[in-house]
Amino acid sequence: MLLTSSWLADLLIVLITISFLTYKYYTRNFYVFTKRGVKHIKPTPFLGNFASVLFFKEHTGEWLMKLHREFDDVPYFGVFIFDVPYLVIKSPEIIKNIMMKDFNHFMDRTSAVSNYDEIQKNAMFFQKGEEWKATRSKLTSVFTSGRLKAMFPILTKNGVKLTEYIKATPGPIELEDMSARYVADNIGRCYSGGTS
Repeated sequence: MLLTSSWLADLLIVLITISFLTYKYYTRNFYVFTKRGVKHIKPTPFLGNFASVLFFKEHTGEWLMKLHREFDDVPYFGVFIFDVPYLVIKSPEIIKNIMMKDFNHFMDRTSAVSNYDEIQKNAMFFQKGEEWKATRSKLTSVFTSGRLKAMFPILTKNGVKLTEYIKATPGPIELEDMSARYVADNIGRCYSGGTS
């Protein structure tokens, strides 16, 4: 059934309608931060604020650092990765509340790791729901504020030693081996409280 007497006009109407509906779908969340009074950069349709990372103009870390500096005056700000809104929290006090008092409300986070990745799927940062809650409760007793304060000088010293090693080593470095040794050294020293 034709809408008009011309098939070309019908095709044009269908294409315009599909384009409009696609645009509305991908911009449906773009007002979530405005409605809540959260500072954010106006997103681009389909890409959000993620275009520079998507097109390899900057690394994700550089992008986040740039945004962090741009929103220096606020405790949190909003960004869009494609059409999905994300709240980036900068305030240590708010982070503390989320991680300690209100953690039950923040169990499900978006993750890029597939459940088929056997190594990373068990890491706490990539878990969700009850699995995350169970892991968190096990680790809470291990990482008390006193223990973290005791670990900090050890981690700082090992970080300085790693930096010196990298600067002193000419040529390529076997990153996997170096990283494994660094992590194992930190875990061992923090667990035993030893220094060298």
